[in-house]
Amino acid sequence: MTVQESSKDHLSGVKREFINKAALVTKGDTDLDGSIAKSWRLCTIEEVEDLKTLLKLLPLWSIGIFLATAIIQTNLNILQSLTMDRSLNQHFKIPAASFQVFVFISMALFLPIINRFFYPVCRTLIRQSLTILHRIGATHKVNAAGLATMAYVESRRLKMVHSHGLQSWPDLIVPMSALWLVPPLALTGAGSAFHIPGQMSL
Repeated sequence: MTVQESSKDHLSGVKREFINKAALVTKGDTDLDGSIAKSWRLCTIEEVEDLKTLLKLLPLWSIGIFLATAIIQTNLNILQSLTMDRSLNQHFKIPAASFQVFVFISMALFLPIINRFFYPVCRTLIRQSLTILHRIGATHKVNAAGLATMAYVESRRLKMVHSHGLQSWPDLIVPMSALWLVPPLALTGAGSAFHIPGQMSL
């Protein structure tokens, strides 16, 4: 789409912003035959509108940092589980690195629950479909709950360490089941189930 001298008329109904100036034809931007003389200075209206759309999406894309923070925190669970009782019985002990699997299991379970149950129920109760912003907002609430649960589990673990006088023995196992780590990991997976489809819909 080539910008003609009538581009000012096309932009007259658009909210004036400094970005719009990139599509305004000024003296020296065009040759005598009407062709664009300096293409690096003059943009098409379509390019300007695409940039505006991109700038509007940046805040929504950037909030993925908060989800990434919650996911990265799950790496701490590997170190936590190494100091906790990972035994399910006398013959089987859960590998420390395998606790990350609970995030993906939770995500796989919550995705159909959210799509087939949660969204239809919300649509029935509030009589409108949830927007992408509502879904991403739900992500942050679930992630906040997951981080709070993770903090509680770590606080409880440290209390067990102090109560048994294990501060000077980091290699000893704290008498606390590593299954305490499953709830915060499950909430992180549930948050991802809310966030990823909404993010992909942007």
